[in-house]
Amino acid sequence: MRSRLFAAASCLALLAACSDTGTPPAAFAPRASQITTCPDADSARALIRSLFTGPSLTSAINQYNTIRRLLSGGKTADAQALTIKFVDFALRQWYAGALIGGRSDPTAVRLVTLVETLYCQVSLPPPSLSPSTLGPDGAAAVLGPGSPAALVRTETRFSGVSVPGGAVPALTLVTIPRLPDAPGPLRTPLDQFPIFYEFAASPPVTFSQDVVTGVCQAQTFDPTVYARFRLAHNVGTGIEILPRVDAPFLDCTGLLGAGPLVPGWRGYAARSWEWLLGSVLPEPAHALTLGTCCLGGSSKSFSPFGAVDPLLVLEALNPVLRVDPNTVIPAGDLPTVRVRTPGGNPVAGITVTFALLPGSEGSISGTVQVTDQQGLARLGGWTVGPGQAPNAVTATATPLPGTTVQGNGVVFEASLR
Repeated sequence: MRSRLFAAASCLALLAACSDTGTPPAAFAPRASQITTCPDADSARALIRSLFTGPSLTSAINQYNTIRRLLSGGKTADAQALTIKFVDFALRQWYAGALIGGRSDPTAVRLVTLVETLYCQVSLPPPSLSPSTLGPDGAAAVLGPGSPAALVRTETRFSGVSVPGGAVPALTLVTIPRLPDAPGPLRTPLDQFPIFYEFAASPPVTFSQDVVTGVCQAQTFDPTVYARFRLAHNVGTGIEILPRVDAPFLDCTGLLGAGPLVPGWRGYAARSWEWLLGSVLPEPAHALTLGTCCLGGSSKSFSPFGAVDPLLVLEALNPVLRVDPNTVIPAGDLPTVRVRTPGGNPVAGITVTFALLPGSEGSISGTVQVTDQQGLARLGGWTVGPGQAPNAVTATATPLPGTTVQGNGVVFEASLR
């Protein structure tokens, strides 16, 4: 049994989704571990009866029985598509407070257990839905090929994603739970700043168009510094730093303790409709001027998202050397640089290229070095000339993708005694 099927709950509220009539996803191959460990049909029906009542119960049981018939007939892809639509139906009931127990913690746990049970039975990858996702700082929505332009965001408005119409290639459950503030979840040595969210789709999809993801930051910054910041997310073993775009659907007031960034584009009454209808809403037409609290970025895939400062700093540790003419500089005195972040974190794996300053005499070797775990790189060797011309070396760091280097081209001078 998957461990998350019976996870404990935290305080909950859901931003649920619109239904979709798009084409079903390609069937996922059944896995033996799922088949042997999934709860049986009677367990699933018992969960349904513990959640639904009245006409909703009849509808839920009928949908589930249809899923079982499709599975028995070998129509796995159809069963998977209907399962995701059933999740949409269940989330709508939860969000409207129509499930048994309303939006209580025990009800949320039963709902998450049911969703994971259904995904397991139809051989879909484990869903990302969890009680924390159903909380006010999380969001969930079912989207598919037939979905119009939609906005999925947390009830707090600290995070969300704007999805163009037709951008979702297959039915999927989009979820946005908040992550801990520390340690930063991004696989990068760059300085990263909370808050962080895990954006996920179950089953996974790659969007056919760029979607706009937005995340608030938990503090204000000097505007000059903040102008460098970008939203980033994990890709492979590293990160992708995203183009900076407006995220007008964010409102970071609750984080910053200040007045609202811009007037609410819907107003109080419209927000009441938002609470009732769920988290999939038309995108507002106006744009928000970027401030010092909230970043937007465009991409075609999901993973943890957060803000990074894409600046690296190159420092010369010994810019001036005192040596005799026509001598080999000792290893301990060779030009050495440190690459760090503005926050002081050393950056390993940066290629640093040393070169004689044009017009300089002498010779150097070992000109291409890579920073170590302390962010240090040292020239391999340097023999200075007689002093009839300058003896100077420059160091240049190769930026990581999407970053810039402050202090590049730093100069080391050999001052002859």
